[in-house]
Amino acid sequence: SYIEANMPTMEEDPKQAYLLCYTKNDDTHMYYSYSLDGLTWLPLKGGQSVFGVKERQPDVQGPFLYRMEDEQGKTRFHLIHGLPDAKGLYHWTSQDLLTWEPVNGTDGKVLDVKVLSPEIGFDPATQHWIYYWTNLSEGQ
Repeated sequence: SYIEANMPTMEEDPKQAYLLCYTKNDDTHMYYSYSLDGLTWLPLKGGQSVFGVKERQPDVQGPFLYRMEDEQGKTRFHLIHGLPDAKGLYHWTSQDLLTWEPVNGTDGKVLDVKVLSPEIGFDPATQHWIYYWTNLSEGQ
């Protein structure tokens, strides 16, 4: 078929692969999988977790990755996430998707709120990060 004949391989053009970050029901670490077609997903790093296992890395709920170029034109990745059953919106940055540093220099926590499904954007005009999330009102 046309799709199979024109499907890129990782060696031909690595920018054509999709990356998925996710957590599993039975733990609170983050994992990666990739896909060349958006339908078939394969785990990366041997299925081992990539975040939430090192010192200073908290548990993860609802991870969201954002890719952008920094001031020097280098690709940077930003990870935001909440905590399971606790307050906190966390923001981390990386150049390689494996080594993460908190944006605030301490623990990555940028807001003390309960968040579900966080997302992030950047406004180049104001040089500010824009955080979006869903939360439940008190008593729900």
